Amino acid sequence: MDEHQSGVKLEEALEAKKELDAKAQKILEEKEADSRMRTYTGPLGRAVAVLLCVWTAFQLYFTTIGAISAVNLRAIHCIFLLVFTFLLFPTFKKEKRKRKLPPLWDVAFILCSAGSLLYLILNYTRIARTGGRISDMEAAIALVAVVCVFEAARRASGNLAVLAGIFLAYNWFGAYLPGYFGHNGFTLKRVLITQFWGTQGILGTGIGVSATYIFLFVVFGAFLKYSGFSKFINDFSLTLVGTTSGGPAKVAVIASGLMGMINGSAIANVATTGTITIPLMKRTGYKSEFAGAVEAVASTGGQFTPPIMGAVGFVMAEFLNLSYTYVA
Repeated sequence: MDEHQSGVKLEEALEAKKELDAKAQKILEEKEADSRMRTYTGPLGRAVAVLLCVWTAFQLYFTTIGAISAVNLRAIHCIFLLVFTFLLFPTFKKEKRKRKLPPLWDVAFILCSAGSLLYLILNYTRIARTGGRISDMEAAIALVAVVCVFEAARRASGNLAVLAGIFLAYNWFGAYLPGYFGHNGFTLKRVLITQFWGTQGILGTGIGVSATYIFLFVVFGAFLKYSGFSKFINDFSLTLVGTTSGGPAKVAVIASGLMGMINGSAIANVATTGTITIPLMKRTGYKSEFAGAVEAVASTGGQFTPPIMGAVGFVMAEFLNLSYTYVA
């Protein structure tokens, strides 16, 4: 009888854990784009893995010992980003995640984005020497690239793409605004030259920081994460303060700080360490709201733990023209 009761309790505990994991995954998918990616089976799944390895090798080589122009590095980095965004991020939230092949419209987006950026790589020097004069065909290529970038941003960032679209539209509706917010307006061709053929738009500071500093730190963090370092962090934190007064909350702070050393995303930090620390705090008497708040604040602060993995640090260094060490 005791064994039967123990078995029932174990099954109930497993079911409860599955429900909690499902709820956590749902919340994570709403807030963290990476958690709602597609997965491919068959040859395409293996091809995606090979392409990711090629991208990593390319970035590591040309950001360390290789030589390549800044525009070409940013453009190739952007090609990889767009290709993987259209391959891995679903068009709609309720779309089937496990697939053998991507939808036809995603194939079209991949061809359009890669083709437009390859055209830029091959013709950038010629157009730069003419002072940015482009033909109508080249303006159309730039328009296609901008549309592809906004669609990729919509899938990965959601409402942030809408905000970016509002700022882009200001180039036109600003001509109708009075006072300091108004301006004379810009033609579509001039906007496309700035956004695509110059280094102030798509290939600006943001993609430059992503192609150099951020990519290297993300790869380094991924190696540590999937080598089991995150489990070591939780065990180490429990050993240090797990038995002290207020120990579970201290564990959350220390674990999130250590995780922040290899992961610059506060949401990913919560998803990694919070699955252990939040239930631990609740079991020792902390309210659910308090436990969640401690983990959220600790994970946000983890971005400032040296070597400061938060992407904002790299963008600040680039915009302010200061060394990353000084910003850190």
